[in-house]
Amino acid sequence: MGRRKKSKQPKKHHISIEYASYVFDDEYLYEEYDAAHSDDEDRYDVIGMVDDIIFVVCTYRDNDIVRLISARKANRAERRKYYGNRDYDPGRD
Repeated sequence: MGRRKKSKQPKKHHISIEYASYVFDDEYLYEEYDAAHSDDEDRYDVIGMVDDIIFVVCTYRDNDIVRLISARKANRAERRKYYGNRDYDPGRD
C-alpha cells in the first residue's frame, strides 16, 4: 500500500485502512466476489461491524495476505446485505 493511497483514504471516507482491517474480526462478516472490478486481480466486497457497519474492498495475495483497497461507511443496501446475513436485525434501515 503506497503512501498516496494511505493518506487519501481517511480524508475521503474518514475511515483508515488500519481501522477497517478490524472488519475481519466480525463473526457475521459478509463477503462477496466483485466480478465487475476484478479484471486485473480478484476483488472482494466485505461488509462488517467495526463500531458501525463498514464496506471494505480487498484482494487476497499469496501467503494469505489481505490487501485492503478502500473502506467507507456502508450504505443502506449494504447494511441490508449485512443484516440479511444473520438472524439478528435491529431494524435500523
